Amino acid sequence: MAIILHDETDGSFDLNVTGNEIFGGAQGGLLIHSSAGTGVMNVDVSSNAFYKYDSNLPSGIHVISDSGALNVDVVNNTMLDGHYGVLALESSGSSASINVFNNIVAYANFGFSFGAGVEVDNDHNLYHANAVYNNYVPGPNSLQTDPLIKDRKNARLKANSPAINAGDALSLLLVADAELVDADGTFRLKSVAGPEQIDIGAYEFGDINFWHRQTQSGTHLSVIDNVATNGFFPLDKLLLTSVFNPEQTGGVFNDANEGLFYDGIQNKWVIFNQETGTDINFSAAFNIAKQGSVSRTFEHENTTAGLNSTELDQPGLNGNNDLILQVAQNWTGVYNPHPVGVIYFSGKWRIVNTDLANMPVGANFNVYYQPKSKSAWEHIATAGNSSGGVTELDHPLLNGVPCAQVQVTQSASQGVFNDSPIGVSFFANRWRVFNQNGNPMPLDSAFHVMINPDQIAQCSDLIFKDGFD
Repeated sequence: MAIILHDETDGSFDLNVTGNEIFGGAQGGLLIHSSAGTGVMNVDVSSNAFYKYDSNLPSGIHVISDSGALNVDVVNNTMLDGHYGVLALESSGSSASINVFNNIVAYANFGFSFGAGVEVDNDHNLYHANAVYNNYVPGPNSLQTDPLIKDRKNARLKANSPAINAGDALSLLLVADAELVDADGTFRLKSVAGPEQIDIGAYEFGDINFWHRQTQSGTHLSVIDNVATNGFFPLDKLLLTSVFNPEQTGGVFNDANEGLFYDGIQNKWVIFNQETGTDINFSAAFNIAKQGSVSRTFEHENTTAGLNSTELDQPGLNGNNDLILQVAQNWTGVYNPHPVGVIYFSGKWRIVNTDLANMPVGANFNVYYQPKSKSAWEHIATAGNSSGGVTELDHPLLNGVPCAQVQVTQSASQGVFNDSPIGVSFFANRWRVFNQNGNPMPLDSAFHVMINPDQIAQCSDLIFKDGFD
């Protein structure tokens, strides 16, 4: 058994089960059971992936009401190789109600199995290669087709999956109390082409990561030539972080404050050093992230003179300090040759020059934000994890994975401003944030860190090892 929610009281409670990857489970990867009493259980189950584990009994969602009332919303989950994909039963004198939307159920002995008397509403589910269905009448927008996932141990969607953009976004209102992230911890709504839509299943398709290496000498510019970014303008979704040794290759510093701009003649994006007299060293490398979100990415221009920071006034940001932000300088005509970070002050987020120099009017930035999750968190430099100009990251999805592509933005959440340009490097099985100029890393320096577990899964199999289910 992976997760058990069990009630035998006369009270009531609300619970969210969100963003888990569960392998195995004798009575289901998730068992929700009201066994006694007259209580009411309200449970939202969203953005979870359930897999079979070796030869153990397979996983799935089991909803069993033997007493009281049980109300369950099952939205945007993926169940593979289960004995049951989704099972819901009720006994005489009890009640069970279940909403089932935007789920993938495939390769199960029983795909959907609903007992007599259970109140069921379902639509926009994708089901495939399940042996038996009990009392299941698919909604009019459900799909019976191969989901085209990457693997039965990796249920992320291939680029041609019919599940992409096939979900019902209004169904997210059923699980509105849960964070709007998928099973990877990335923002749930993304755009493949056009407006944001929602996929069917636990994982949302749309984020792109790659790394770029400088191939020229004697210039502060480096042209990005990648099909994911060529010809895409304006593109406020683009982020970058300097990486010392991607995949343990190279080992080149870039002791400068880099940014991006779009070259309309070449129709390509260009990385540049804000200090135009400082060349980007030959073979210097950068992690590039193209975010799939539209509503959580925006472009911001500083319009106030005489300050070292600029205020971000966005409804999704205002009044919420429990977020992770990523910022990249996007040149539109004004240079800002200073390290930048973020700070939350008086109910608003701000982009700040962390050397506290005044920010010029017209300085321009790409901004992305999302809830904290297993793939987006804040790291704080302490005496235990820092030495010299380096602070070490310790995360189950990163440790021992030299091919991971890490995005980092400085944060002044602890009241400390690190006035150096930063990068990331891999050493002794750990990723580190380091000061490019070799200056000591101030204790309590903070960093917003973001990874893409899909990218990590593609370059390693660590995501399926014990220790991070």
